[in-house]
Amino acid sequence: MANASNETVIGPRIVVRGHLKAAENVAIRGRVVGHIEDTADVRIEVGAVVDASVNALNLDVHGTVNGDVVVTDCITIHPGGRLTGHVMAPRVVLLDGAYVKGHIDTDDQRQEVIDAILNDLSSRAGSVLELGGDPKWGGSSAGLIEHAGQPWRKPRK
Repeated sequence: MANASNETVIGPRIVVRGHLKAAENVAIRGRVVGHIEDTADVRIEVGAVVDASVNALNLDVHGTVNGDVVVTDCITIHPGGRLTGHVMAPRVVLLDGAYVKGHIDTDDQRQEVIDAILNDLSSRAGSVLELGGDPKWGGSSAGLIEHAGQPWRKPRK
């Protein structure tokens, strides 16, 4: 991932359930259950567990991912990283010691499938945790948590 100073960190004692939507780099050290949608990079760190489908620009897996993955650019699974699920990405890097169980598709002609997956996930999402990109909520540093249609603005520090 490019710039650690512009990333959101899901800490090791945090559990996110639902739909996490971001427009900035995200590092996951805790647990996410549901769906992750990011227009930037996602890093699953050692000890992190993601029981979710993931859609991101780039994905670095050092921890565990259980779910289907759609990556726009490149997925890298590092030594000790584990992925169980189907992967769709134009570039896939498996380093020595990486574990993958599932189908890997590197076909660039997959936009229809991506759109269908995103539409299905959007229709089923009950909770949304959105990080960054919305100036109405303070831009990339404030974020938005929405549960049952009721927005809550994260307090500023």
